Amino acid sequence: MDERDIKRMPIVVPRELYERFQACSRDENKTNTAMVLEWMKNYVKEKEQKIEREQALLALCLRVGKIVDDIAPCLEKTDPKRPYVKDLAKALQELGDNVELLDDTKFEANLVLIEQALTPRRR
Repeated sequence: MDERDIKRMPIVVPRELYERFQACSRDENKTNTAMVLEWMKNYVKEKEQKIEREQALLALCLRVGKIVDDIAPCLEKTDPKRPYVKDLAKALQELGDNVELLDDTKFEANLVLIEQALTPRRR
C-alpha cells in the first residue's frame, strides 16, 4: 500500500480500556491495527447496507404510491373509499421523497386513519 493511500489516526485511549482490550484480544492472533481495521470495515459496511435498505424502501414506497394512484381512478366515483386510496397514494409518495416522515407523528396518525378507512370492518 502506498503511503498516499494511508490515513494515520493517532488516538487516545483510556489506560483501563486499553488494558482490558489487550487482555481480551490475546487469543485473536491479530495486531491491534488489524482488529481496528476489521471493526472499521464492518462498521462502514453495516452503515452502507442500512442506507441501501432505506433507499430500497423509499423506492418501493414511490412505486407502490404510484400504483395506488393509478388504481384510484378505476374505482367508481361513488365508492366512499376512493378519496382514501388517493390519500394513501399521496402519503406513500411523500414517504418515498422524505424518509424523515417515518418519525413524524402526524404522518403516522394520518396513515392510521387511512388504514382504518380502507380496512374492511369485521362483523
